[in-house]
Amino acid sequence: MLEKSKIPGRLLEAHELTVSGYPAAFKASDRAEIEKCDAQWAVIEAKTKKYVAVLGGTWIDPKCAAAGGKTQPRGR
Repeated sequence: MLEKSKIPGRLLEAHELTVSGYPAAFKASDRAEIEKCDAQWAVIEAKTKKYVAVLGGTWIDPKCAAAGGKTQPRGR
């Protein structure tokens, strides 16, 4: 099942973005690159949400999990 799952690939994409993309963009103070990383993150998150729904699961937003699942504005 793991070999056919798309989740590991999504995790690798997110990992690469967090260990390479974002740090480089912030170090260079490159606003356009930061926005590009944000856009890539949104795509990865959307693909993952869609795949979880296809599997019959429920997506729990990690940004909101600390608030008991209640929606919080981004960045808090």
